[in-house]
Amino acid sequence: MDSEAICVGAASALRFWRLTRSVGEDAKDDAEWAFGARSIGKAERVTRARNLCRCEGDEPLDLVGGGAFEFCYADRTRIQKWRAPLGTNQLANVGDGIYMCRPAVAIAQLGSSLDAIALAQAACELMGTYGLAPWTDEGVVWDVDPITSIAECSEYAAAARALRVRGATNAFEALSIAAPSSNSPRETDIAIYFLLGRTRGGAGLGGFAMNQRIAVPRECWSLAGQQVIKPDFCWQEVKVVCEYDSDLDHLNSRQKTKDERRRVTLEAMGYKVMTLTNGILQSDEALNAFTAELERQLGIRRQSMNARMLRRRGDLRERLFGAFAR
Repeated sequence: MDSEAICVGAASALRFWRLTRSVGEDAKDDAEWAFGARSIGKAERVTRARNLCRCEGDEPLDLVGGGAFEFCYADRTRIQKWRAPLGTNQLANVGDGIYMCRPAVAIAQLGSSLDAIALAQAACELMGTYGLAPWTDEGVVWDVDPITSIAECSEYAAAARALRVRGATNAFEALSIAAPSSNSPRETDIAIYFLLGRTRGGAGLGGFAMNQRIAVPRECWSLAGQQVIKPDFCWQEVKVVCEYDSDLDHLNSRQKTKDERRRVTLEAMGYKVMTLTNGILQSDEALNAFTAELERQLGIRRQSMNARMLRRRGDLRERLFGAFAR
């Protein structure tokens, strides 16, 4: 490795991976087209890395110092000391002495700057089939492949935690409220609400899978109009499904018909189907009632939430789903 190589991590690496997903091509190819494969100094490497990560204005580039990487002090950079492994499996070589921390590493590094919810949101995104792209008109890209897994992220965070690296414990704990296979930012936030414990305002209802394939029996093919259904959230052991119906995707008559056929098919297969809407998510009273009914369908009996827990749930609901009815 070049003695003057630099390593990009944390928020800048997260932005790089978001960019590569949104453009659908290898950023290394773009970089070599723009700069060519040649020997360059640290200052030019920093400039190139800023371009790769689309750092704007005075936004700092996050660089990692540790292992084979020396501290690189340059204008508009932010240095993070990192004592966890930074080997071939943890880095992507994007050319000319610039290395990018892979998603699982970036998630662990962000444990020192993001709280658990924000970190879980980022993890769900990278493990899901959508990507945030604030530089585009829509702000989100769809139908992209996951670029990490819960196992990979948890394994690396656990290794960093064992070395007592700052922020690693927060990252490891945040991954306990992250779930793979989310199809949208809203699904991610619902998953976090389901997974977060009741003392922290969540529902504490884990054990579900997101967007996993359920084969439709042949006798139900004509009813369903499809051979496979992928519910948004499914507790397979007790055959309970929760579907999120957004205003954007579910208000037209064609989609309503498709949703109804899907619901009837699942019920014919023995599933209890519950529908979660924005109206429910934007009301404390409605969300509490929905959660209580979901607990009942899952066969879970609990004591009533106290006033403190309800206040925390209201705050969490407002953060995740918006400040509407309280």
